[in-house]
Formats: sequence, structure tokens, C-alpha cells
Amino acid sequence: MPKSYFFVGLGGSGMMPLAMILAGQGAEVAGSDRNLDQARLPAKFDYLRAAGIALFAQDGSGITSPEQIVVASAAVEPQVPDMVAAERVGAQRLSRAELLASLFNAAPLSIGVAGTSGKSTVTGMIGWILHATGRDPTVMNGAVMKNFATPDAPFASALVGQGDAFVSEVDESDGSIALYWPKVAVLNNVSLDHKSLDELRNLFGAFIAKAATAVINLDNGDAAPSPLPPVPAAPLPTLPVTATPVSLPAGVSPVAPSQERATLTSIQRVILPGSVRVTLELDKEVAYREERLSGPSRVFFDLKNVQLTPALMDKVLTYGSDVVNKIRVGRHPENTVRVVLDLEDVPKYSVFTLYSPFRLVIDAERPSGRAATVVFPAPAAPAAPIVPSPAPPPKPAPVLRTVIPPSEPIIPVVETAEPTAVDTPPVAPSTPFVPAGPAGP
Repeated sequence: MPKSYFFVGLGGSGMMPLAMILAGQGAEVAGSDRNLDQARLPAKFDYLRAAGIALFAQDGSGITSPEQIVVASAAVEPQVPDMVAAERVGAQRLSRAELLASLFNAAPLSIGVAGTSGKSTVTGMIGWILHATGRDPTVMNGAVMKNFATPDAPFASALVGQGDAFVSEVDESDGSIALYWPKVAVLNNVSLDHKSLDELRNLFGAFIAKAATAVINLDNGDAAPSPLPPVPAAPLPTLPVTATPVSLPAGVSPVAPSQERATLTSIQRVILPGSVRVTLELDKEVAYREERLSGPSRVFFDLKNVQLTPALMDKVLTYGSDVVNKIRVGRHPENTVRVVLDLEDVPKYSVFTLYSPFRLVIDAERPSGRAATVVFPAPAAPAAPIVPSPAPPPKPAPVLRTVIPPSEPIIPVVETAEPTAVDTPPVAPSTPFVPAGPAGP
């Protein structure tokens, strides 16, 4: 059965393409928007209806089931009727960034475009290049991509493909860039905006450090690798896909154990702005029992019908003093794996599950007013000065040639949620976007 999503603020430039991607992937999608209630932007909402997305007034009437996943941006106030309804029925809630990061991180080839400016344009260009070379990408953009716009799809800020590539711009303004784990990271530039330059260098530096391949604009001094701090070494790789927990009875898992034993393949720990996240990754869905103990403070999880990889057998992972100090793994009893988290000053924690692969995620909240204890390595001492040799005569600059078929021009993206007419007619993609069928409310 496909998952059911409800977008609060569906018409927003960041929400609409995400909803279109989910609808194109077969999910059940509905939503509301203040502009819809005020009869503004009718063409946009007609387009969403035609894509099979059900529209509701922003009065809470569209949220009726705990099975719905309610997606809202940070701009949506908790007293909005839709959010009140989500709380009342016990629906799972996600931020836009959390949902996008979960889709992005699950892609075999995730390409993230970051930087202070130009993200939408570069995302559109990469999407067009992959499309033109037959890679059939999925593209998430915050602006209309004119090369993909057609009379039937004027709001082409998203592209749903069947290939392995997922291209998305990622936002640093709210710190959510920390949620993304790209295979390829693109950094356009770094300049003072939203945050201090030191904060931006930390955010962009960590983003670049996660990627297998980084593409950096070296003409921008602040984007060059030298000022970007290294990411502190971690005992295990991390995967910070985030979500909001589903309401379940305390200590009860959502599934019954499988007859075939699952394997706990990795344990991952990552420091987030307000918490420390521990992720237990398994090769299949399992049942579990959790219990919190005191004296000393700790929480343990018994994973039913699970075996360990040799690398995790009786493993003890020690991290120091930041909320989750130590993680211990053992068998207790036969066919059950017990994972124990030693905690420090944790007012509360939440537990939820993610899929493909199956992950049990524990978010241990950091006490209010306490900063994360992330320590970057001190810079190495400078080497002895080197007397420079006379500069060699300058070499002629290389000539870069870009061949673009005249029938398929790359047209810059216009940063707007509305389609804008241009003199050059848009080029329709060889495989047009086919919207999902109608979805129920």
C-alpha cells in the first residue's frame, strides 16, 4: 500500500516539487495552502489537481488518519488548523528538509548542489545534462527549469526519472544541509548570507567532506578547500536521515519478528544541532523492545531474531561526553541482540524507524543551552619558510570548448515559482513527466 503524504503549504517553491516527485513515484499525495484558500495562483493549483494531488482548505479537514505523514515547512505555525489536526489524530510529522533528505540519501547517485547563490540554476543545468545523456534523473529544484517546461507542465521545478541519479539543491540557511549525504557534492560559492562566514565554512566544509566526489568553484576564495575545516573522524560512517517519530506504546515495535534471522550490519552515531543520533541498520525489518534505566542513565534495545556481523560481536564504542557516551553490543539471550546506550544529561529521547534499508533511529536530546561538543583538529604548525623561485613566464590560457547542439540550448533557470515566458522556445524532454494518477484525499 503506498504511503500517504499531506503537505501543509503545498504551493511553496520548496514543497511543490517535492510533492510532485512523491506523486510521480506512486505515493498518495494531498495538501493545503493559504493561497488556495484566498483564490490566488489558480493555474498552479489546477496543475497540481491535474497531477492527481487532492487539495483541501487549510482548516484541518484533510488530515483524518494517523497513517498520514504530514509535511510542513518551518514557516508553518503550530496553531495552524492542519497542524492541530495532525497532533489530534497522531499523524507522523516531517519537515520538508527531513523528507527530502530521506529521499536524497536513499538514491544510489545523490548529487547535492550547495552554495550561497546559483543553486537553482546549477541544479537545472546538471539535471538537463543528465537528461540529455540518457541518465533519466530525478531532479528537485526550487525554481522552474525552462528546458523541462512545456505547455502541459509549466511548473517544471521537479523531474521524476527512473535512473539512479537524484539531483537536488540543498539549503544552508536553516542548517538542514547537515542532513544530506551526497555521493557528489557541488559547491558554487560561499559568501556572507544568513549566517557568519565561520558558520558557513563549517556547514559547507562538512557537506563537502561527506562526498565521494566534490566539485568546487576554486575561483571563489571562500569556497576553496583551504579554509574549510576537516570533519572530525568518526568510529563508524554516519547516515543522518531524519524523521519525526510515530506514536506507539512505550517499548513496543511496529512489526512482528520474521522467521528468518536479520543481521545488524552497522551502528552509526552523528552529532546534530540539538541532539545526538544513533542509527542501527539491519538488512531487514525486525521487532524490538526498548527500556530506559537509571543509575547510571542508559537505554537498551533488544532486537528480536537478529544476529551480529563479526565486526560488531560484543562491540563497545566509546565517544566521550556528549549525550551518548558509549554504545555496547551483545547477544542477550539466544537470537536476540541487545544494544545499550549510555546517556548523559538526556532530558528525553525519541525512537523511530526508516526503511530501504531498515533502520532503528534513536535521537537523544541535548539539554537546553548546551552546545554540541564537536572539536575540530588544530591546524598543523607551519613549515619552515620557502624562498620562492623566480616565476616562470606565463603560459597561454587553455581554451575550453563546450559543444551544445543548437537544437537543445541550456536556458538559465529563473528564480520564480511561476513560469516566465522567454524568447527561445523551451525544449521538451524526450521522456515527458507523467503525473501520477488521482489520489484520494
